Amino acid sequence: MLYVLVLDLLASADFFLQLEPYMTESFVMSAFQRMGEQPQNVKVMRNKYTGEPAGYCFVHFATDEAALNAMHKLSGKVIPNTQPVRIR
Repeated sequence: MLYVLVLDLLASADFFLQLEPYMTESFVMSAFQRMGEQPQNVKVMRNKYTGEPAGYCFVHFATDEAALNAMHKLSGKVIPNTQPVRIR
């Protein structure tokens, strides 16, 4: 249930993604790799009090150009092995 969303790329090579609770760093990394992208790392953000996933992550690329290319290629695409959900 995850779409690649349009990202804030101001002087950054990061994607911001909304996640389902079961999606881990390795899940997101693997999904990007299956779509032909090579992120440097993935950081799933967690609630600092409960340790539970906060529902979003950052995907870091080597360069701004790589992040921008991935954004244009993947924005609005469904990540493999997930169910689509409509973002309002």
